[in-house]
Amino acid sequence: MLSSDKNKLVDKVNTAFANIGKSNGTKMPPSTNNADSYAYDLWVSHQLVSLANKRKELAEKACIKAGIMLDKEKDPRPEGTKEVLFSGDNVAISLNVSGAATRINTDKLLAYLDTHLMEIGAPPDLLPDAVKFASSKSRPAHVFSTYLLTND
Repeated sequence: MLSSDKNKLVDKVNTAFANIGKSNGTKMPPSTNNADSYAYDLWVSHQLVSLANKRKELAEKACIKAGIMLDKEKDPRPEGTKEVLFSGDNVAISLNVSGAATRINTDKLLAYLDTHLMEIGAPPDLLPDAVKFASSKSRPAHVFSTYLLTND
């Protein structure tokens, strides 16, 4: 495909996406509340994210089944891997494996330290004080939900 054809296709997909909730029978019903349009746009966005995630999941499964993409759970690649998995006439699929995050099981760490600190005669309140000193709470998750209201 020519670059100009690619750009036109991307523009058509982007335009169709941008029009969802604004035209094509998906425009917000009339409202007397000026803020309703913002909430409606958020609802449409939630719908699109949900649909896009499901479509992506199904497309990935289909690509795995077709043998043009690997199953990252069953056949993981090592960190730093960069490879083209599929190159067709119009679309390519590439893989870039980032570095894995290190996670610490704090319960196991504390149990290990507690045992070893006792062996060297550390004060019993050292570990709880250290945990209190090094701990902070993250911002709790804020999950916004949207739903359409009906009057029937």
